[in-house]
Amino acid sequence: MLFLSGCTGIVGTVDELLTPPRPSGELYFIQKALDDSVNEDYVLKYPTSGDYRSAFVRKDINGDGETEVFAFYSTTSDNIVTMHVNLILKENSKWKSVGDFKCVATGVDTVEFSDMDGDGVFEIVVGWSIYGSVDKSVGVYTVKNNLFAQRIIESYTRFLCRDIDGDSKSELFLTHIDTANQRAVAKLIKLTNKGTEELGACELDGKVTAHAAPIVAKMLGGKTAIYVDAVKGDGMITEILCVSNGKMYNVFEGEKGGTAMATYRASTVSIRDIDNDGVYEVPTLELMTQGGTTGDDVYKTYWYAYGSDYLALKCTTIMNYADGWYIEIPKKWEDRITVIRDTANRERIFMRIDEKTGNSAEVVLKIRVVPITTPIESITSFGFKTFEITRNEEYYFAASYNEMSLPESLSKEEIIEMFKLIK
Repeated sequence: MLFLSGCTGIVGTVDELLTPPRPSGELYFIQKALDDSVNEDYVLKYPTSGDYRSAFVRKDINGDGETEVFAFYSTTSDNIVTMHVNLILKENSKWKSVGDFKCVATGVDTVEFSDMDGDGVFEIVVGWSIYGSVDKSVGVYTVKNNLFAQRIIESYTRFLCRDIDGDSKSELFLTHIDTANQRAVAKLIKLTNKGTEELGACELDGKVTAHAAPIVAKMLGGKTAIYVDAVKGDGMITEILCVSNGKMYNVFEGEKGGTAMATYRASTVSIRDIDNDGVYEVPTLELMTQGGTTGDDVYKTYWYAYGSDYLALKCTTIMNYADGWYIEIPKKWEDRITVIRDTANRERIFMRIDEKTGNSAEVVLKIRVVPITTPIESITSFGFKTFEITRNEEYYFAASYNEMSLPESLSKEEIIEMFKLIK
């Protein structure tokens, strides 16, 4: 049963052990409509991720100004858990259950709505939990005349609904990791008047253990791409997929095994649009020069943007994820700076490396996160000029720079230009 459209479930989940209080207001009458339609014991089920977290999901799917309610609940018979989606509408000022869909599953992972066939009516897209949080299936359902029609059902690890091929209709993109067989795939599926059409099924690296949420963005050259970060060992890779001539392909399919090892980094650092140009960059980490015994395992990060058949280095940074900021390394700092992390004071200390000895020498710059209530004068040190770079509601970011004339010295203006907050 585990490998059919659903699977068996064991009674005794958290949902079944907790009894939520009865709702009030309009929700009371919505749940009463559900009570009146279900002739057996049931347990409300709440999506565990996504924008909709209620067991009663409201959405005007056809744009008529009237809200449809989709109620998620489970029933159990002979130790088999069955999930239900119940459609509840308001008729003559009263809420009434008008339809019910069943599927063998144990819970709801996420719920989305998307017009996938271009008829102006949203399909309901449900990620079902089949066995815990590991085995999941995504179903796409059209609701017409109060009846549910299942259009797609696929196993998945991650999915999204977006217009990826530029036809103004959403497609279903999904990835699936088959851990037992060390295989991973990505699929792109669209709804048509004739049913479904698969725009591509691409092999991904099968030796990964997790996929991050897919990101749809541009590549260099303007092509739309789907980026998927994947955990591999202690590090991470990034799969990049594109659609061309109505078919999806893996940018790295020409490599041995079709894997994205060209993007491997020995740390789980995610991709990001580092320069806010709409193109996501893939990070590569390199341990900075230590400068004798004073260095502290700080990495510089190279950010590469990919095109269809080329890549470009966008910038080199020192990232401080803990405090939410980074700096772009200026050319005069390349291989001439080492960094000390003072985590107790939330400070990074940048020191020049002596060309003759190879050891750290003078401090060139300090950047510290400071509570707003702390006066900036209290962190000023002899021989340094201190100023506030920027602030948020709780903290300001203070820079102290050496007044000595050194090859690695920076001006106030240069510091402001190189300092960035992580969005």
